Amino acid sequence: MYKVFNELMEKLKEIIPVDDLAYLTVKDDEEAFAFYKNDTQMCDIKTWKKFHKEEYPTIIKHIPVLTELVTTKKYVAVENTHKLVPHQKEFQVLNIYSIYLFPVVRDNKVIGFVDIPYTCNYHVIDKDTLDKIQCLVDEYSEKIVGTVTEFKVMKNKDM
Repeated sequence: MYKVFNELMEKLKEIIPVDDLAYLTVKDDEEAFAFYKNDTQMCDIKTWKKFHKEEYPTIIKHIPVLTELVTTKKYVAVENTHKLVPHQKEFQVLNIYSIYLFPVVRDNKVIGFVDIPYTCNYHVIDKDTLDKIQCLVDEYSEKIVGTVTEFKVMKNKDM
């Protein structure tokens, strides 16, 4: 089911050091929903989904970096989340020090984004590398959209 994200992570490892990768879907530019996250020592996918659903729903207008992402339809790079104004408590709770968000765009709308967080340490990625990562996300966007669609179809069949 999540093969595309495993492939994307392997490709990303050729460009940057990365241990954590997530994907969130976006509904109507208003809310983001946790879809995929690789398991890490700090947080598995089940805990992460619960966090986003129950503890900290991802309301885009309340998170300036997400507002920027859906408005500009361009990646957002935050080298130091502790300097964000207003402070984002969800980043603090998850120990995210740096975060990089790459949009998946369809029909001129952000329908989701790849989330590369760095926990417990800061990580700087230069513009050329960020551009390469966005190109890679763009290359994988059809497969990502297909995976999300397939999951929704399977989920509806189970109901």
